Formats: sequence, C-alpha cells, structure tokens
Amino acid sequence: ALEDADNAVASSATITFSGTATATGELNIVVGSKYYHNYILSVASGKTATELATAFKALVDADTKAPFSASISGAVVTLTFENAGSIGNDTAIYYTGNVAGISVALTPFASGATNPSVDDTLLALISNIRYQGIVSPIEYGITNIKTMLDARFNVNNKILDGVLFVDKTDTLANHK
Repeated sequence: ALEDADNAVASSATITFSGTATATGELNIVVGSKYYHNYILSVASGKTATELATAFKALVDADTKAPFSASISGAVVTLTFENAGSIGNDTAIYYTGNVAGISVALTPFASGATNPSVDDTLLALISNIRYQGIVSPIEYGITNIKTMLDARFNVNNKILDGVLFVDKTDTLANHK
C-alpha cells in the first residue's frame, strides 16, 4: 500500500438534510457504487433533519468496506476519504427518492490533493518477482512503472513480464 503524501488532503463531500418529514418514505443515497455503498434511509413521519443525518451516519459507520468515514454537525453529514489525494474527487454521490417535508442537498467530493508517488523504492519491492499485472490509477503517474516494465520485457533467461492496467475516470467524450 502507498502512504499518503506529505501535506496531502483527502476528498470530502457533504449531505445536508433539512425539514421535518410529513410522511413516511425512503431515501437511497449512493456514494461511489450503487452495488457496494447504497444506503437506504427509512424515514418515518415526524423525523427531523438532524435525526436523518444521525441515521445516515450510522449506516456509513456500519459499512466496513467504505473507503470514507462520516462525521456529523447538526443536519450536515461530511464524508471524508480515508486516504488523501485527488482520486476521491471523481467519486459520484447522488440520491433517489422523495419524502414529503424533507430536502436533501449534496455537495460533491472535492478538494483532494497531493497524490502519493510510485517511485523506485516502491517498485524495488517487486523487482525480482514475476507477476501478471499492476493496477494503478492514472493520478499516481505511470512513468516510473512504464520504465520498470520496459526494462523487464524479453530479459534473457528470466521471466519477469508484466502488464500495467491504468484506471482513469473521465467523460465518454474525453475518453474518445
């Protein structure tokens, strides 16, 4: 695992609840993955915004695989990535459902900065090991990994091949 870079900042987002429920219903709040982090918030008539924020924080706290944590101030829940860097900035957050009397405002993930670097010290850990692939986000840079993999290609009397898989989140138009 990579350590966070010095002076790195973690991405964060906010969910602000307001109002008091005048009916029962359900809100589905998705953070990053509808499959892994889809939080179903049951709302009873009379529930306040602060109670909903507390209930949502409890759902996030119970999610042992979430790469982010939740903190609360009144009716505002702040989600903060556990690791710093800009990767979290591209994480989607949305909700579906409506409950009479309740409003939900989302501020998307932002402000993550200073990614860790993949340097020769880290790559030395795998320099003599055969492997099939390295997966790395584009934000960490690929120059050092590419240089190492190029040097391993078709080495005489050694099988040290490898492939780099790069992950990049962007719009369809930019990918094209």
